[in-house]
Amino acid sequence: MIDSAALLGELEWEGQTIDHPEAVERAYDADPQSFYYTTTYARPEFGNFKKYLGMELKLREPASVTKIELLTNTPGGKVQILRGGEGGEVVAEGAFANTTTFELTEPVVSDSFTIWITELPQVSDGFRLELNEVVLS
Repeated sequence: MIDSAALLGELEWEGQTIDHPEAVERAYDADPQSFYYTTTYARPEFGNFKKYLGMELKLREPASVTKIELLTNTPGGKVQILRGGEGGEVVAEGAFANTTTFELTEPVVSDSFTIWITELPQVSDGFRLELNEVVLS
């Protein structure tokens, strides 16, 4: 169902994008052992360097979605699911758990959905998200 993905709200530091765009496809590669990961920040709000990070998931074609599952190694933080890209309608929101399931009250039809992260989960050395898998159904 997911064809590609792109990060929104990337941060560049000394000429390099530090939120690992090279690892984005690990979030939907059907391998729960691999994962996309953000940079580790000193504070949950991206170290106060930016306000959000989004991952826009582009579908092969418009689809009707009733459930969104996020598998992570890092519970905590805050996430919203948007229909479309940046500025899209919020269709679900909550905190990350090892398995976060958003059951939508009505089917949502779109050709893209965005995982909109506003607060990162805490890890032993700071704040970072490790997103193992995104499943839309």
